[in-house]
This record gives sequence, C-alpha cells and structure tokens, in this order.
Amino acid sequence: MSVTLGVRGVSRRVLLLGLVGASAGCAPFPSQEAPLSPEGAKVSQGLLLLQNVSVLGPVPTQTLPAGASAPVYFMVINKSGAPDTLVAMSAPGVAASVELSKAPVAVPAHSSVWVGGGVTATLKGLTSPLQVGQFVTVRTRFEKAGEIVVPDVPVQPASYASTLPSRPPSPPPSRPPSPLPS
Repeated sequence: MSVTLGVRGVSRRVLLLGLVGASAGCAPFPSQEAPLSPEGAKVSQGLLLLQNVSVLGPVPTQTLPAGASAPVYFMVINKSGAPDTLVAMSAPGVAASVELSKAPVAVPAHSSVWVGGGVTATLKGLTSPLQVGQFVTVRTRFEKAGEIVVPDVPVQPASYASTLPSRPPSPPPSRPPSPLPS
C-alpha cells in the first residue's frame, strides 16, 4: 500500500509495508529462534559507557567446549573530563579468567577505546560449554569508576567477527559542530 504525504508543501509518496506474518495471525519468529541483535550489551556508570559488549562464540551449530577461550569485544566511552583506566576484567561462573592483552587500558577524557582491535580481552578456561544465543555476565574494574557489571552479554556467532572494526572507530567530536551560515 502507498500513501501520499504532504510535508511543507512537498508531496512524498511513501510505501507502507505491513508485517505479513503479523497480519496472518502468526509471529514472524518463534521466541526461541529470534534473530540475534548485531549489537551487544550496553551499560553506563556515571560518565563511563560500555557498549556493544559481545562474546565471540562458535558457528551457530557448534559449541565451544569447557576449557576453551573466547574473545570479548566492546567500546569504552569516557564522557567525563577526567581520564580513567580499565585495570581488570572477570566473568565469574563463565571463565576461569579474562585476559587483557595490554593492561592497564588507558581511557582518556572525552574519548573512546575499542577493545577487540589493538587491545584484546579473552575469556580463558571456559567453565562450561558456550553456544551462540547464550548470555553471560562480564565484570570490569576501572581505577576511578570502580566495578561495572555488564549483564546479558550475548554470545555472537563466529561470523560476527567480520562485522567488527579492526581498529577503533573515530571518537565522537568533543563539541557539537558550528551551524553552517545560511
């Protein structure tokens, strides 16, 4: 179905798509088979934000065995005027330890750090098998912000790695851009 909308004197034709499954009285995905989100967990504490926190698991039909390792990917965004430092990580009940390739990890003021590129975090010695679609809890410890618990971290399929940046994304601008002259 299409609808013509008038916006400030300009006519636009908009195509409206319905959910075919919903209109037929059935859900598009059974709850057990809902597609994974490409985004990971997100949590903030004060002016420190952890986002897109994900564990990279196996291919969807396989399982990482107990004792194996799995990488953790996430972005740390420091919105404060003071630097902070990621000093340790853990995943109680999930892994014997979490290894940071470069510790401590400096997180400068008004900037972001991508963990998964130049700095890596790895779950070591999984305490039980891990499958795509599971959720785990990861704990981080910062020098100033203290402990930040990240619940509901998704275990993403191995193919998810191809969507991740190999280097940190550019940090957001420290102030909004000036408006363009009219």
